[in-house]
Amino acid sequence: MKLGCGMGAIGRTGIAGWILIILAGVMLCLAPARASPEEKRRLVLGTATTYGTFDPHVVDDPGQNIIRLNFYDSLLRWVGSPPHLQLWLAARHEMSPDGQIHTFHLRDDAKFHDGSPVRAADVAYSMERLLALKQGPYALFAGVIAPGGTRAVGESTVVFNLTQPMQGFATLLPELAIVNRALVAANEKNNDWGQEWLQRNSAGSGSYIPFRRDREGAFIASRNLEHFIPDWGPNAIDEFEVYPVADAAERIAALLRGDLGGILGHLAIDQLTNLRNTPGFQVVEQPTLRLVRGVIHNRRPPGNNIDFRRVLSHAFDYDGLVQGLLAGTMARNGSPLPDLIWGGPSTTRGYRFDLVRAREYLERVPGPLPEITIGAVAGQVHAEMAAATLKQGLDQLGVKSRVVAEPAEAIFARSHDEKQMYDVLFMAETRLPPDPDPWIGARFGCKAIGRTNYSGYCNEAVDALVAEARRTTDQGARWRNYKAAATLIEADAAELWIGTAVRSGVFKSGLSGLLFSPLNEGLDLRWTSMDRRVAQ
Repeated sequence: MKLGCGMGAIGRTGIAGWILIILAGVMLCLAPARASPEEKRRLVLGTATTYGTFDPHVVDDPGQNIIRLNFYDSLLRWVGSPPHLQLWLAARHEMSPDGQIHTFHLRDDAKFHDGSPVRAADVAYSMERLLALKQGPYALFAGVIAPGGTRAVGESTVVFNLTQPMQGFATLLPELAIVNRALVAANEKNNDWGQEWLQRNSAGSGSYIPFRRDREGAFIASRNLEHFIPDWGPNAIDEFEVYPVADAAERIAALLRGDLGGILGHLAIDQLTNLRNTPGFQVVEQPTLRLVRGVIHNRRPPGNNIDFRRVLSHAFDYDGLVQGLLAGTMARNGSPLPDLIWGGPSTTRGYRFDLVRAREYLERVPGPLPEITIGAVAGQVHAEMAAATLKQGLDQLGVKSRVVAEPAEAIFARSHDEKQMYDVLFMAETRLPPDPDPWIGARFGCKAIGRTNYSGYCNEAVDALVAEARRTTDQGARWRNYKAAATLIEADAAELWIGTAVRSGVFKSGLSGLLFSPLNEGLDLRWTSMDRRVAQ
């Protein structure tokens, strides 16, 4: 579907001015069959993100993922709050006993925006395209399925042959957007998999159809009334518009003036606090799977001493950070398993801030202690403030430490080198699926040391529980094993688990059903209802 009536570049005329310009253009471009603007429920959003493409296999940012969630569909989808996995383009899922082969049967009423049916060949092409581009959500599938591992069987059956058994493979598939193979392939240039064409065009089947985008990234989308899922809710949004507004203060000012119906993007805590107390607006906050954790080096002194690890665990002021300094942007999570994992929240509360207990453990640690190096990913606010919080606790214990913040690339290199790794490294874990295996097996398995196990922690009992869980398709048995493994890891104080980041947005009152995806954190507007009085 090619977008018509292209917008001209938006000048520096202020949000109010250029919104009026765009809305005037919309009046000229809408088809006669569409409802008049007065009859529509229209939501105008301001975001900190710039939108340079409609390509779902390239975008991988919480702000940009609004494109993937609303313009495209996937075999399964996260719905509800708390979220649960629901068949979407797929009507049925079958799995081999060992979990290595996954077969999906497609529903027969799904159509792309150009009217062509969604077929198994489109699914296979979408997976091959994602693996070839190595962008967007590629990291989730790398090592799980190889090129050529996806096969279309007839028009409605697709088979995924994984590189190794994975019972939770279905939890990854909401991140695989299905594109119209014929449309994208017809617009390929120089073997680019249609990337250039998708910068300004859409090839999806999703709940909304984009029909305008300008060079600065603003776009408008209308509701896909022919979508195969008929349940829209009582007052669904008919049209939404998105405008990049980099400056947070400008976004807030436009919201308060009424130019915008909602804003997305990072806001300072004092800004969020002020907006919570402003009549006529609501701050929507939902937990994510971004677990902020402190990776402790378990393979050299002093981190290889369990008493020292317990010193660290009790020297951290969790409530002071989560409920104080970062209030509203983080929820306490004291387990290696985030609360949004499908098995449910951990029954443990994790360690608590207790300097008396910390001193008791410190007396058991052989000395003298070296200076403790605390690393943090530069630019990750949660990680940097967590590092400072630990240093403050160690200062009170008389343990010398220093904080080093480095770019993600340097952090990544150090995390794979036992000699260069920090004593403690704070990071916000991202892009792991809501299945317990990667959070336990990949992060704490003995064989994963030097790859995805940054701490060097190794416990044969944990490995045995994980191995048993991987051999069964019984979800209850799997969850019991992973929970038991998590309990052992917590008892060993293998790492520091601080909390999960909260995704937030500020909207006018009168909007309900606003949901962020728990994995990619994009705003899913399909379930939103709007009081016509707040429509723009």
